[in-house]
This record gives sequence, structure tokens and C-alpha cells, in this order.
Amino acid sequence: MNTTGNLWEMLCKDLQTQRTGAQAKDHALIAQRFFETASEVFVTNSPRLCSAIEIAGDVCQASGDFSSAIRYFRDGLAKSLESKNQVSAARVSAKLGLLLDQTGDASAAKYYYEQAISLYDQIHDHSQHCMLLNQLASLCWGMGERDEAVRNYQLALDMAAKLHGDTHPEVALCANNFGVACTQMGNHEMAERLHMQALGVREKCFGSHHPDVAQSMANLAVVYHGRGNYDKAQAFYKAALKTYERFPQKHAADRETVKANYEALIRRMERKASE
Repeated sequence: MNTTGNLWEMLCKDLQTQRTGAQAKDHALIAQRFFETASEVFVTNSPRLCSAIEIAGDVCQASGDFSSAIRYFRDGLAKSLESKNQVSAARVSAKLGLLLDQTGDASAAKYYYEQAISLYDQIHDHSQHCMLLNQLASLCWGMGERDEAVRNYQLALDMAAKLHGDTHPEVALCANNFGVACTQMGNHEMAERLHMQALGVREKCFGSHHPDVAQSMANLAVVYHGRGNYDKAQAFYKAALKTYERFPQKHAADRETVKANYEALIRRMERKASE
């Protein structure tokens, strides 16, 4: 007789076989069959069944069937909470937050982000906090909840430094995102400090010629542009463009944005010179 572990391995292998070469439109049916088979094999409160629901959601999401993915994830979350499987519940809640954020349901996404953070806290796992807090902050910003967004950006930055030290790419990412928000609020002094922090970390981690370094330089250019420090802004725009030119395909859109900002700066400098 097969053990539970053997049955699970067979189910997963069969799922992979069915997905190989299948069209995207068929993946939802494959996911449904996988879940139905798992439901027949494993008891209701089995961790394997929680995993099966989550995997069915993953398959649907990967194929672009977001509504089915959301349904599976919600069912999986409910089952994980019912069976007190907090590890699974935290992971699935985070997936729901990200997917609902992606599909434009901001209020629901916020709920699941906050739930995921709380669940990860309960199991003393903070490895996902930087990502979740960053996403939550961006979501709050888009919803007009600026004070809450700033609080979460700061928490994300503090957590990244605590987990990884001060010179980790995740610290740079958090500082960068927080800096963009500060620029939009008109807090150029804090924005400059955050973007300088991100630039320093990125140069140390990646060297001078890297797209993330270019991003930080471009963001600093925007700060100086907004403060009226046009010479500094020009220098950083030019440096960012020079770095982006090393990646003509992958970062074409970023390069065009920086180019447009640089051209606007030049026009402003020319008008000022003629006054």
C-alpha cells in the first residue's frame, strides 16, 4: 500500500506531466482535477490538502486565470486557518494580497497584506516582512493613505537593515521606494538622503554600471530638479542615461523616462538663462 507521502509524490508528478505542453486554457481544468483527486485521498484537515489547494491556485495564476486562483487561495487560506496551519496561512495570505493588488482590488489586497504580516509575526518569521511592508506601503500610497504609507515604508527599511545589515540590496530597494514617496510629498531633503543611501548600497553591491545604480542616480536627479539645483540634476541625469545605454533592450522604457526628464530640465535651464 502506498504511504501518504508516496501518494502525494505521485499526484504532484502527474500534475507536472499534465501541465507539460498543455495550453494555458487547459490549466484550470488540470488544477481542478488535481485538487479533486487530492480531496479524495487526504482527510479534510490534512496539511497535504491545504498544499493541494494552494498549488491549484498557483497553477491557475500562472496560466492567467486569476479569478480561479483567488478562489483557490481563499479556500486554502480558510482551510489552513481552520487546521491551525499558520505557516501555510501566512504564505497563502501573502499570495492573495499580491494577486488582488495586481488585479486592482486595493481594499482586499490591503486586508490580506496585513493579515499575512500578522500571521508571519505569530510564527516569528520576518523573512517576508520587507516585501510585504513595501507592497502595503505602495498600496496605501495609491489609496491616498499617505501617513500609513510612510509608516510602512519606514518599517520596511528598518526591517531590511535588521535582517540583512545596512549594505544589502533589499535595504537599497526599501530606501529607493521610500525616497520616491518623499519626493512626491515634496520632502526633498529626506528623499535625497534615502536615494543617496540606496545609491551607496547599490554601487557597493553591483558596481557602478548597473541598472539599479542608474535608477538611483535618476531619482536623485529628480530630487535636485525639484529643488532647483539644476547643475546637480543635469549631472545625475547624464550619468543615469550613460548607464542605461549599456542595457538598450531591457531598460528602454526607463531610459526614455530619464531622457524626457533631462530634456525638460534643459528647456528649463534655457528659459532661466534667457530671463
